[in-house]
Amino acid sequence: MFVGQTRFSLFQPGSSGWKASSRDSALDEESYRDYLYSEQRMESRIKIFLEHSIPTIAQAAKHHRIRHIVSFSESLPGRYKDLLLSAARLFDFIVLDERPDRRGPSDWRRLLDSCIGARDIVGIYRLDDDDLLSVDFFSRMRRYLETPFIGMRVSFGLIAHLLYSDGEFSMPRQSHHPLLGIGLMDIAQKRGPMRYSVPKIISHNRSDRVGPVIIDSTELGALWVRSVNQDTSFGGRNEIRLEQLKAHLRSLQRVERKDFESKFPTLRNSVDFGQSVELLAEKLQVSEELYFDLDRLIGEIAFSFSYSGDVGLVRRDYIWSFRLWDMDSTTEVFDVDIDGLTKTPPDGIGYYRYARTRAGERDGWVQISLPEGIVCDQIRISPSHSEAPRLVLESIQLEMD
Repeated sequence: MFVGQTRFSLFQPGSSGWKASSRDSALDEESYRDYLYSEQRMESRIKIFLEHSIPTIAQAAKHHRIRHIVSFSESLPGRYKDLLLSAARLFDFIVLDERPDRRGPSDWRRLLDSCIGARDIVGIYRLDDDDLLSVDFFSRMRRYLETPFIGMRVSFGLIAHLLYSDGEFSMPRQSHHPLLGIGLMDIAQKRGPMRYSVPKIISHNRSDRVGPVIIDSTELGALWVRSVNQDTSFGGRNEIRLEQLKAHLRSLQRVERKDFESKFPTLRNSVDFGQSVELLAEKLQVSEELYFDLDRLIGEIAFSFSYSGDVGLVRRDYIWSFRLWDMDSTTEVFDVDIDGLTKTPPDGIGYYRYARTRAGERDGWVQISLPEGIVCDQIRISPSHSEAPRLVLESIQLEMD
């Protein structure tokens, strides 16, 4: 059995669990209430929760026994209460938990103990109201609802990210983020009425300090939706927070459309994946340096490539290099330190990184975030030495937001 819990904008002034409600916050109680229940914040949450998060769990509930508790405060505006009530009538796995103001969520054991059998093993997870689990989350977790794993935690550490702004989803990315609250599950067992063997309670990012954690980052396990209305972005002007979020997402690896949509099908055709430009018109063998001039200057180098390599091909046999410019001085750049790139003197190949190719038919990915004001107008690839095994490029797809 799986038991999940969502704290749907609980009104808890003074709680240390959130920046906006903490005692260090500059907001008084009324200002905090106005912030918490503001239309801008609530509309995005109810949309994501009821149109994407809950329907995804509903798909899994056809094959798994799931109860998902939705805890909310009595002061929650009536419109949102009514929408939660409608959802609970539609989906029988939802358990509503209305709480007095200033109180936290109910203990899942108090709400569900009577429907959990003796010796049942239970997977306990938490889900924020603006995040999603992957459609196969429960199928993958099911293998860990077994006796050897009782008292442990499981973390699906490969996390997708999306920007949500002005009602639109964009900038799909992924990161390796084990021990994040999203994608983390406690493995518990019922021992008797209201008695369970559970992992020791601790903040999610310190879970491995108090017990074993199984980390599985083989596939995307959850989606972290990022927006300026989140507690993690609390404080400062919206415009500044939005630019900070975009800069952070640009630093993460992109997600292929087919991979993303297979994990989060409710978002199919709802995400702006940016513009793709094919740089290669036909297959080419890389026997000497090849140049690809770009139609426009780019501040982030992000492209995928398909290739076939002969036996013996290794990571350092070929080199990607890049021509970079300073937008202010309109001069070519040679002396700026850039993460992910090695620089050579002006009479060398400039900024480069190894192609990391291997023998066989494969795909590769390159992503480099450039410092502000630095742009790229040319991508090059060349053998790193005269004895490099044969490499044939089949496609190069430049990605732009």
